[in-house]
Amino acid sequence: MDALSDTNEDSLVLGKQKDKVHGFVYIVAVLSAVGGLLFGYDTGVVSGAMILLRDHFKLDNTMQGVVVSVTVITAWLICLCAGTIADRYGR
Repeated sequence: MDALSDTNEDSLVLGKQKDKVHGFVYIVAVLSAVGGLLFGYDTGVVSGAMILLRDHFKLDNTMQGVVVSVTVITAWLICLCAGTIADRYGR
């Protein structure tokens, strides 16, 4: 009977761990979806501002593409070091 009770306890513990992993996967999926949503929103904001930038700086199509690309690349670079900056200086 001892082996049987140990097996039941182990399965209960594993069941709790599976629930935690399941919850973690859902949280990661939701955060990824929100990240994609924000990326799309930011791209839309840049395209709205691009009309004013194009007229003010007399940008051709190539330079407009460069401006949009630089905003995305800059966001990517900042994301790489944002964790370290937040840990060092707080929020």
